[in-house]
Amino acid sequence: MNPRQHKPRFQSRKQGARGVSMVEALIAFLVVTVAVLGLVKFQSATRLSSDVARQRTEALRLAQNDIEQLRAALHMADIQSANRTVAADATRAAHVNFQIARLVSASAANSKTVQVTVNWADRSGAAQFVALTSLMAAQPPALTGALAVAHRTADAVPLNGRSGDIPAAAIPLGDGRSVLRLDSSQTDAYVFDNRSGRITDVCSGVQRTTRRIVVGDLSSCTTIAAVLLSGQVRFSLSAPPDAARPMDAPLALAMALTLSDGPYPRPAQCGAEAMKTVSYLEDGKRRRAAVPSTATPSSWAVDTWVELGERFIAYHCVVVGKASSTGTGTGTGAGTSARWSGRLSLVPHGWALGAASTAFKVCRYRAQTSEAYADVSTSLAEQNFLVVRGDQSCPTPSGFSLGDSTESEAVQNFADLATVAFPS
Repeated sequence: MNPRQHKPRFQSRKQGARGVSMVEALIAFLVVTVAVLGLVKFQSATRLSSDVARQRTEALRLAQNDIEQLRAALHMADIQSANRTVAADATRAAHVNFQIARLVSASAANSKTVQVTVNWADRSGAAQFVALTSLMAAQPPALTGALAVAHRTADAVPLNGRSGDIPAAAIPLGDGRSVLRLDSSQTDAYVFDNRSGRITDVCSGVQRTTRRIVVGDLSSCTTIAAVLLSGQVRFSLSAPPDAARPMDAPLALAMALTLSDGPYPRPAQCGAEAMKTVSYLEDGKRRRAAVPSTATPSSWAVDTWVELGERFIAYHCVVVGKASSTGTGTGTGAGTSARWSGRLSLVPHGWALGAASTAFKVCRYRAQTSEAYADVSTSLAEQNFLVVRGDQSCPTPSGFSLGDSTESEAVQNFADLATVAFPS
C-alpha cells in the first residue's frame, strides 16, 4: 500500500457542527426579555404622561373659565372665595374629578386678587394641580371694548363723512355741510362744516313747514364762528325714579345758557323741543328716528309709524365765543378758535322746582354733564339731565346692573347713570 494514498478512517465531528448552543440561546432570550419589559414600562410611562398632560390642559381651561366668569361680574361683591367640584364627564378630555378652590383677597380699595387652584389625582394616584392668579379691577366689563375704539383726532372725519360733534338730527346738504334748526318752530338754520363740526353760518327765513332743508332753502346767511351745546332732558316721576329708563311725558321748559368772562359778540341761542322716538319703513328699510312730539306720519311723509314709548326734551344751544389768541386751545382750530364759559339752566314753564311732592327737582348725569363750563372751544353733546319729583333724591344706580333682579334676564347697562342735584 502506498503511504501517500492513506486516508484516516474517522473524520472529526467538530469540523461539521452547526446551530446555537444552549448558553447562547439563554443569553439571547434574556436580552429580548429585558427589551420587552423596558418597552412595556416606557409605553406605560408615556400613557401616564399623556393622561397628565391632557388632564393639566383641562384643569387649566377650568381655571381660566372660572377667572373669566369673575371678570364678567357686575359687582365687586360678587367676586368671593368659593370651592366646587367638577365631576368626571364622558365628553371631557380628562375623565377625573377636579376640585376647584378659589381664594379672593382685597388688594386695594378698587381691586381684588384672585387665585384659582385646580386639584386632581392622576392615573397613578399622585396629586396634581395647576394655579392661576389674576387681579380684578372695579371696572364694568363692557369698558374693555373701548380698547378697540380708535382715538379721534381734532380733524378726523368718521365713516359717515361728518364730525362726531354734529348732532344726528342735522340734515346733510351734500356739499360737505349739514344744517340744523334748534327746534322745529324756528326759522333760523345753522350750517355746520362736516369736517370740523363747527357752525360756520346762520341762515334766516327758513319755512317752519320745511322738514328736509336743502341748499336752495338757505338765504340771508351770515358767517359766524360758533360751537354747539346739546343734550336731552328726561323725566322719571315714579318713586323711586329710574335713571336708566326715564320714559315719562316731558313737561314744558326752556334752556338758558348764561355766559361769563365776556364780552361776547352775541348772546347764546337755545332751543328746546319735546320729542318722541318712532319706527317706520322708508325705501324698504326699517328706520328709527326722534321726531317732534306733535309730528304725525303724514307730516313726515311716511304711511305709518310705531311710537316706541321714548319721550324726552331735546335741546341745542349755539354759542359764538370770544376770540382766542393764545394758541393753546384744546379743540379743533386751537389758536383761532372762539372760546366761552358759562352756566346752563333749566327754565320751567307751568311747573315749579322745589322739595315738595308737587314740585320737581333737576338732576344731571354726573359722568356726562358739567355743573358749569369754563374755557370751552369745541362742541359738547350728551349734556343730559333728569327731572324727578321734588320729594325724591337724584338716583344713583349701584354698580352697572339695571332692572329687576327677579327677572330671568335682568336689563344691563354699562354706562355710569349716577345723577346729582343740579345745581349741586
